[in-house]
Amino acid sequence: MNSTIYTEKQFNPSNRLTIAAKTASEKQKTDLNQILIIGRIVILLLTVGLMGYTKDRLLNAIHHSSFWL
Repeated sequence: MNSTIYTEKQFNPSNRLTIAAKTASEKQKTDLNQILIIGRIVILLLTVGLMGYTKDRLLNAIHHSSFWL
């Protein structure tokens, strides 16, 4: 749990708004980071899948080509 010691300045309403805005922007950053991480994982999976598909097609083409006869 996060425990914060508040100074007298932080109880000023305008400072509280600033703290709330900072907290909101930090939350947005973490949300964005999670989206980026998920995006990277999806791209990685798609790339690996595409590579496997291409490799199978390539091996199939080599196997069935008349070049080896």
